[in-house]
Amino acid sequence: MDKLANAFALLGDEEDKDASTIVAVRTAEAKKITVEHKKIVAEQKKIDAEQKKIVAEQKKIDAEKKNDQQRNGRSDHQVLSKEESHMRWLANRERWLANRERWLAREAEKNQRRLAREVEKNKDMSLKTLKEYEAEQKALEKNNKSDKSTVSVPEKEATLDNFTTKQKSNKNGPAARGMDSQDSRKNLNNRSWAGYSKHNKDNALPDVKVKAEPAPAPAPAPDFSETNFPVLGKVTKPTKSSVKHIRKDNTH
Repeated sequence: MDKLANAFALLGDEEDKDASTIVAVRTAEAKKITVEHKKIVAEQKKIDAEQKKIVAEQKKIDAEKKNDQQRNGRSDHQVLSKEESHMRWLANRERWLANRERWLAREAEKNQRRLAREVEKNKDMSLKTLKEYEAEQKALEKNNKSDKSTVSVPEKEATLDNFTTKQKSNKNGPAARGMDSQDSRKNLNNRSWAGYSKHNKDNALPDVKVKAEPAPAPAPAPDFSETNFPVLGKVTKPTKSSVKHIRKDNTH
């Protein structure tokens, strides 16, 4: 029952209506068909009453015929004419009632088929909506599982993917395009400098020999002898008496 209610709720969402409104409309249509069926049953009862009335009229005619035959004052012609008129009226009435009965039977059958179609339509619509709801729930669960598996990918694979994408972007990125432009400018500068040097060679003056000046003599090396630095050569070892005197001072 809850699934059927959910199906009606989803159906209401699709038609921009409330589920209770849809249920009320369907119930009102079913009640309308039931009321029409009750009217047909009432008409059938009227037909039965008319048939009973015809039977009663027939009995009355028979009784009058019998009474007329018993009367001597009436002629047989008058009795027959009255009987024929009643018989014609009864025949016409029976035909009308038969036609009315057939029409009511067709209407009742039509209403029953329409009611059955409405019930099947509501049932199929509810089942279809319920299946779509279950399919959406399964798809949602599947997407959630796939999202969880995507989040749990090892970090090493993620870093490798980032590294490869970074390399690809570096190959085709603005830095690569900048390097290409720098290379092209460098080649252009080399070509222009080659042309400039060739022009200078063609228009250069004849070579003039210039005498080379002699190089200055090297400075003398510093002298670390005892005459210049007497302290360096007079480092002596202390005597034993001075060492003993220092030890005594330390003990005191």
